[in-house]
Parts: sequence; structure tokens; C-alpha cells
Amino acid sequence: MRRGWFPTILAALALVASGCTWSLVGADGSRSGAGADGTITPGNVASLQPAWASPSFVAPIVDLVVDDGAVFATTAWKIAALDQGNGAERWHVGVNAPPPPPPDSSTPRHLFGSPGARNHVVYVGDADAGVIPSYHGSLSGYDVNSGNVVWQGTFPSGGLESGPQGALVAPVPRADVVVSDYRFKRSGFSVVQGTVVYEANGSVRFVTDAVGNFAVAGNTLYEDGLKVYDLTVSLSGSNAHCFGDQASMTVVCNPMWSSTVGATKPTVVGDTVFATFNGNATQDGMLHAFPAAGCGAATCAPSWSASLGGTTKGGVAVANGTVFVANEAGTLFAFAASGCGHPTCSPLWRAAGLGSIKSSPSVAGGVVYLGGDDGKVSAFNAAGCGSTTCAPLAQFAIGSAVTRPVAIAYGHLYVGADDGTVHAFKLPSASG
Repeated sequence: MRRGWFPTILAALALVASGCTWSLVGADGSRSGAGADGTITPGNVASLQPAWASPSFVAPIVDLVVDDGAVFATTAWKIAALDQGNGAERWHVGVNAPPPPPPDSSTPRHLFGSPGARNHVVYVGDADAGVIPSYHGSLSGYDVNSGNVVWQGTFPSGGLESGPQGALVAPVPRADVVVSDYRFKRSGFSVVQGTVVYEANGSVRFVTDAVGNFAVAGNTLYEDGLKVYDLTVSLSGSNAHCFGDQASMTVVCNPMWSSTVGATKPTVVGDTVFATFNGNATQDGMLHAFPAAGCGAATCAPSWSASLGGTTKGGVAVANGTVFVANEAGTLFAFAASGCGHPTCSPLWRAAGLGSIKSSPSVAGGVVYLGGDDGKVSAFNAAGCGSTTCAPLAQFAIGSAVTRPVAIAYGHLYVGADDGTVHAFKLPSASG
């Protein structure tokens, strides 16, 4: 029987960074949030000056990444490749403003997720509505120079007819894999959601029933939950964690282990996986740390945890032995990544008064950056200030809320704003 699907949420796309680019949201497949570009440092960050700002894409910037000399930015309706040095557009797919709502059926619709680049290809999930009400989404890879489609993720027979929430491309031994999150509503029936793990050629390797944010480290996939999967599974062979039929997309792999507490937005650095609990009206948000290899049981408790003093919307960044995370009320925290030797830890330092925060921190060159709803990006010395309370080294006015992580690459700071503009900052001596 033919099935109709409708996307309900767009999510994130991430890939593995190389060199001094920022080729994914989260900087690498493990989503460390730490980039390799050391051009901007605590000693010179205050001298950053505007380099360029793009024309508005009208809709808020979903996310941006930087690779192959270009900034790839998406809104819900458009993906564009901008020259990293001057902001000139190389190519785009989609439109600035949303097309007319149904019953208009003359304009193709694109509902883009977050971009990510690898090996001269930029990947993005696209819930392309096509001709209303027939929805035909895709997970596509575009040539970074031309914008031509050079990769396509396929669905098994009887497959999905709408775009994924997002995707992540990361190298594992012997081959790359593409991990695609999806959530669809079957017409008249319940929401179906989970994750598809693709081979590098676009064929399906296996499916999980977890949904949300995810990270890849080595042979392991970490998803919201916290649920942890083995990426070396092959559908052609048996595996204790998997069951079902590949042709009908019912091969489902159960996690090797999962968390005993609420944990989302996993980040894996070294032998530790960090995750946050968003919190609610009666519970503060939390930072949790787990052994990345698990605890030898089906469910694992955190090695250590920390209260964030309020709810949190973003994830973490980890660099040089320090974990950075912010709460929604506008406080940035820095914790020792190794913990404190106790089940509950206190921060090394904090910075308060940053306004409402929905974004995750980004770190590069010894500087940690955080965007806020007040339209500012604040920069701090990642090593702290010698006190338990620190002030920013610099703040940069964007003019619109910054609710997604910034990128640091090619000696520039790149910021996507909710008014649909992309901003670039550079040092006075930097060219391009």
C-alpha cells in the first residue's frame, strides 16, 4: 500500500571537519564544537572587525558551515554557497521567501535542514514538497562549486516520501557512513521516527528507532536518549542487536547501551560522552558525563553530573580538557572534562548576564564564542580569567538574535542570524 508522509521537524546535519575549516555544525563528527583554526586568539579577538554581511535570506539561518573556500548557509527554504572572503554567492537552491501555502501547487517547496561538507560535497536534508500534496523529500549531496547534485540517499522499497530531519557524515573504518534522522507522520496514522544509517553509496545499512541529535566517534553512533549503536553492523550478516528485513526497511538495531537519565545532544571527546538534560519548570538543566565505551551493562549512569541552574537549549563544546555549556537564562559555564572526583561537580568559572541563550558554544584558538537572543556574540578566554566569574574579552553586535552555533575558519568568525543574514568578522591584517 502506498504511504503518505509529512515532515514535522527539521534537524541538523553534521560532517567531519578537516584542517582549519568548520565543515559541520559542531566542528567534527563527534560534535566537539572545537575547531582547528588558531588565527583568532584571546590576545587579538577584541580587534575583530566586520568583513562582510550577506543580503538577508528573509527566513532565519538554520545553520552554516565553512569548507572549500565557501560558507554554506541554509534557511528553511534555501541553501546558498557564499564566498568565504567576500560573501559573494556562488550558487543556491530554493528561494528566499516561502512559497504560497496549499492549495497552491505550482511552486516546488524546500524545507532544508543543516548543511555539512566533506570531500568537496555539501550534504543537506531537504523535505521537498514538490507538487502539493505529494511530498518527495531527499538527502542530497551538492558539488561545492557548481551546486549540482552528486550524491543521493535512497530509501528501501516502499520507502519514505519526505525529507529527513538531518544527517551526519563521518568516517568509520573501511568506509564513510551517512546517518539520517527522520520523523514523519503517516496520513491518518501515528508519527513514525528513527534514524537511517546509509553506506557511502547511498544504500541503507540499518535503521534505529532513536530520533534527535547524534554524534559519531570511531565505530559508534551516539543518539539522544542516550542510546549507543555499533556502526559496523552489516545488514547482510547477523548481529545480536539487529532484527528484521532490509527490503521493507524493518531492519532495526537496538542500542548496545543507553542512559539511566535524560540525556540529549551527545558530544564525544576522548573516552567520555557528554550530554545535557534540558530541564523543565520543576527541574534544572543538567550536564552529564558517561564513559564512551559504556559500563558493561545495558543501561549506564553518569560518571558525574552538574546542575546548570536553569533550563538549557544548546549542547556543549569541549576543548583542552574543558567542557563549555550555557543555560537558557544567559550563563556560560566551564567545567573540567575529567570531572571532580565526585558524582556532582561545580564549574571552574562562569559568565552571567548574557541574555537569553538557545545556542551551543563554539571554541577555536583558545577562545569560546556564544551567541545570544540579544543579537550579540560574546567571546571569552577559554582558559578562564583567574576568577570564578569572568567577563567577555569582546562582544560583537549582529543586530538580530543568534540562536545557532558560530563557525571559526580561514581566520574569520562567521555568524548566522535569525534575520536571515550571514556576518563575517576578520582581524585588521587579514585579507579576504
